[in-house]
Amino acid sequence: MADHITNIESLIIPLFLTAILPMVCTIATFLFLAFVIKEKSRASEREAFHRNEVMQKIAASPDGASTVIEFLREERGLSEKKRQQKLRLNGLITAAVGLGLMIYLFARHYSDHDAYEHLIGVIPFLIGVAILIYSYWLAPKE
Repeated sequence: MADHITNIESLIIPLFLTAILPMVCTIATFLFLAFVIKEKSRASEREAFHRNEVMQKIAASPDGASTVIEFLREERGLSEKKRQQKLRLNGLITAAVGLGLMIYLFARHYSDHDAYEHLIGVIPFLIGVAILIYSYWLAPKE
């Protein structure tokens, strides 16, 4: 009887690791993504609602049309500025990943043994350095 229980336990653990755990992780990932997408859409709806209210209040003022046009131009300029800032940060992060991969692959190619696997940690380090550089020197000061 003890052999039978041991055989069942030896079958359950691999089954759990190969079938059940990946399914649970996949379901959790998609549930998280659904939640994030729903919250983003809700936030964009709120933003559009408040933007519409501001536009109605501006349009109701005595200088309504010219003020609305000026507001739209200012809003477009701000969105373009945000887009450029995102592109700058994305470029820094991409450069950091590329530099980290070059360091790792260079060390791996020119080494006699496989003792350079720890250098793969250079990649997240350089991503952090890129974000710090952006936040301290390149980000707009408000």
